[in-house]
Amino acid sequence: MSENHQLLADSGERLTVSLGDAFNYFKNQTKAITATVVASIVVAVVAYTKAAEDAPYSVLDGMVSLVILIVLCAIAFYGVAVVSRKNENDSNFAAVWAIAPFYFSIVGSGQGVFIEGFLLVVGRVWQTETVAAAAAFRGGIAMLIMNVSVLSDAFMVFGDGKHTTLLTYMAYFLITVGSFCGAAVFYSDLHGEFGVKGPGKSFGGLCTVGLTAVSFLVIAIKGCTYGGQKARILLALSKLTTIVGLLVFVPSDSLSNTMIYHTIRTVGIYISIVPYHLANVESPGFANRAEADIPPSTIVLLVLIGIFAWVAGANAF
Repeated sequence: MSENHQLLADSGERLTVSLGDAFNYFKNQTKAITATVVASIVVAVVAYTKAAEDAPYSVLDGMVSLVILIVLCAIAFYGVAVVSRKNENDSNFAAVWAIAPFYFSIVGSGQGVFIEGFLLVVGRVWQTETVAAAAAFRGGIAMLIMNVSVLSDAFMVFGDGKHTTLLTYMAYFLITVGSFCGAAVFYSDLHGEFGVKGPGKSFGGLCTVGLTAVSFLVIAIKGCTYGGQKARILLALSKLTTIVGLLVFVPSDSLSNTMIYHTIRTVGIYISIVPYHLANVESPGFANRAEADIPPSTIVLLVLIGIFAWVAGANAF
């Protein structure tokens, strides 16, 4: 921002910034992040062509996979930073629906960094059965991440204050499905052989891909409430990366698949930040306003539904 604009901002006057200006400003501020994402893609592709499809994997394979996970975690932290930025129309807290997908991604990728780092240190690259409980948690949290992300998409599309009831019921539905599938995948990995697609894991994966595909279609057809055409394209593209990653590069199949999958997820998370930024420029504070329309009692009920759905998923398969 120029000195002139900064003085205007400090004086308290409202700034009028076009979506094009905001998008260019965002790009200029994130050149280093973009370069990191592009570099991680190149590294992942090279690693994928060189990594063995079957164990034993080399230390280099393990190191490359670990670096990709660290980049993914860093991008998720960046997403938290962007969503947490305040302006005069925001409340004291970032909207839960906007920030939750990034926090879940931090937990998932952070736990992955711990697991793969530990296996690398003890010389057992990708021998995930060494820490079976942690690996199972990784699969379960992945289901929750995808479903929370779909809920976030719903707010981006319907968060105009006119679809409060729809958003409330969508929250009930997606938390139920996410918790149920998360438990199904978690216990499938915990009590079975990691990477083997039992009925619980297959069901969880199918539901997640299906819901993400529906989200992609809704975004592509209806667009976002705020942010314009660029927000629509980028948010839809982020969903498409998730679908491709889940269907083509199943992470539990091999280390090489994991490298590509996490790279695709990194790109998907990165480009999902921009639509939120564009929407917030067009309508500052929209995220908090959309969330404020949801009754407070809904949060308590969502927690209870999530617990019951998790218990049901744990006992279903």
